[in-house]
Amino acid sequence: MWTKKIKIFVSYTVHDGAVTKVLLEKIKQRISSFAEPYIDLLNENTLQETVEKAVRESALLLVILTEKVYESKWVAKELEIAREYDIPIIPMTAEQILSLNEKECVEYIFGYNNQPRPSKRQQQINNSVFISHSNSDKIFVQQICNLFKYMGYSTYVDWLDRNLPRYTSEITAVILKE
Repeated sequence: MWTKKIKIFVSYTVHDGAVTKVLLEKIKQRISSFAEPYIDLLNENTLQETVEKAVRESALLLVILTEKVYESKWVAKELEIAREYDIPIIPMTAEQILSLNEKECVEYIFGYNNQPRPSKRQQQINNSVFISHSNSDKIFVQQICNLFKYMGYSTYVDWLDRNLPRYTSEITAVILKE
């Protein structure tokens, strides 16, 4: 048992049906041993100002990745507040959270959080991300692109570039180097 728990705001959408109250209760149970999660659907007071205050007072914002999470105006607002207050944003699927044991979950969350993050000035100077991925991860690539967008980065994904050939080839490499 952890003696000092950190506050984690859990951001999600229920509009695509992937996140339910039962799932949120399982996630809360998984991270409650080391964190004090704020999950608005599980709290009695869900007034917008209470939710926004909970984001500002959190040490981390955990985004539960689902197909439509970045289409939610509430998730967008929560991410905006997190960026404004320099609160680390950690994207995970519910499956990732629930498949990890407590130690692995802590290592993932705190390992992710301890990655060097660029200063706001560095973000302004170099704010683009090239995303290398498997074609089977298209849904997650789109979600990650949206996350980077909300964090102030532009993204580049080869299959979204109409100037590239449909299949990877030597021509692709030449174009990418340019």
